[in-house]
Amino acid sequence: MPQFYLSPPDASLQTASGLHLLCDCRPGQTCRLVGIDGNRALINRLMGLGVRIGSEIRVLQQRGQDVVITSTGNRIALGGAIARHLQVESLT
Repeated sequence: MPQFYLSPPDASLQTASGLHLLCDCRPGQTCRLVGIDGNRALINRLMGLGVRIGSEIRVLQQRGQDVVITSTGNRIALGGAIARHLQVESLT
């Protein structure tokens, strides 16, 4: 699958800079979307929901890999199949 990142992913930088997958975030955590590991259909779906690279995301609920987030004023439920393809950096 194609990968779309603001900057190329680097395993050594991920640990140091706090990058991780959205499905690993906890309720109350605020993050910024920095990468999408997916195809054009996934990217278009997320854009339709108002979730774009650079978007600030707040995790409202998390169960397993499924998450409910708020982004751009919208409350959005994402299954683990999508959430595990979204790379975020922690803001809080």
